[in-house]
Amino acid sequence: NTKYERRDTMQGIFITGTDTGVGKTVATLVLGTLLQDQGYNVGVMKPVQCGGDDAAFLKKSLRLSDQLVEINPCFARGPLSPHLAFQREKRKIDLKKIFAAYGRLKQKHDILLVEGAGGLMVPLRDDYFVADLVRDLDLELLIVARLGLGTINHTLLTIGQARAQGIEVRGVIFSEIFKRKHGTPRATLPGLPGKTNPDVIRRLGNVPVLGTIPHLKSLRRQDIVRRCAAAVSLKRLLEESTGLPASRQKQLVAWDKKYVWHPFTQMKDWLTDEPLIIDRAKGSYLIDTKGNRYLDGVSSLWVNVHGHGHRTVNARVREQLNKLEH
Repeated sequence: NTKYERRDTMQGIFITGTDTGVGKTVATLVLGTLLQDQGYNVGVMKPVQCGGDDAAFLKKSLRLSDQLVEINPCFARGPLSPHLAFQREKRKIDLKKIFAAYGRLKQKHDILLVEGAGGLMVPLRDDYFVADLVRDLDLELLIVARLGLGTINHTLLTIGQARAQGIEVRGVIFSEIFKRKHGTPRATLPGLPGKTNPDVIRRLGNVPVLGTIPHLKSLRRQDIVRRCAAAVSLKRLLEESTGLPASRQKQLVAWDKKYVWHPFTQMKDWLTDEPLIIDRAKGSYLIDTKGNRYLDGVSSLWVNVHGHGHRTVNARVREQLNKLEH
């Protein structure tokens, strides 16, 4: 078995699906098992669960000592969309409870696998979606997709929505959830689409593909490792996000020094020093291509009030951009 270099910083990955029933829980179990086999202290979290026993199943299968109420802080009995399941019980999903549980679990484990409910745009409340939870937890996204016909559309839509929300997509992993047997609908079977879809999605979605989880008759640890270790790339899951490629950063710096005038900066100093390249922003902070954070002291008025990446402000800007860009 290949042992991967342990990362110094703890990390979390949010696992979503292209829709309900694509195999997110099994994918979470497989990834957790393979990571444990490599010596990682793995934790799992199912922030919101409606019916079923996914959280208890993961806790037992991965032999975790964490309390179930931390793994699954918000549970409703009805197997419905979360906004409806909790509404029927006259309760609201407690986001503070989720954030607190996440913070505690993150401190206990090298890697925390956070499994969502359904897909990215499932409403947790009328004004709050799974995508909002991913953003608020500041996690990168792993998308679980089917192999069969139709998955290109579903997967590219999920990738596009994630990026529109400012969520980094770590990759896509495919799940062969159905056994190949007589009577199974052809669209759910791999066939030619199953053989070609991963490469198509990798190219058109510009995302890494971590591999394909085969149909598993047994979910015992040794069987998962035996069948999935070579089929799933942990290296791609664990590698640091590189942001802009080094060659692209070098090109941007050269263009900046050649074409851009910075009126409030001494140009002589600017030309001799290596400039910062700001890659993204969150709240009151700017984040460069190396992951360093800087308090943004010269923001616009709405950023000063609401912070960068405000969901409502960004949605209205995108709507206007699609109508008129100037």
